[in-house]
Amino acid sequence: MRGTRSPLRTRWLGLPPASEERIRSSEERLGHRLPPSYRAFVAVSDGYVLLDPGDVNETGEWAVHCWAS
Repeated sequence: MRGTRSPLRTRWLGLPPASEERIRSSEERLGHRLPPSYRAFVAVSDGYVLLDPGDVNETGEWAVHCWAS
């Protein structure tokens, strides 16, 4: 997992932002320009931390319980 900050400590599941160079490289590899909304998304967070299934209860309430407390 990229990044060293704990999602529970920071209350943020997002990964560090993608650099403009990384975004352009992805576009070149794909042969298409990414939609503006997706470019903006990855410029803020280049994805999200996948939760361990053991951290999510049967109703999927992990984030609600962790972030609301």
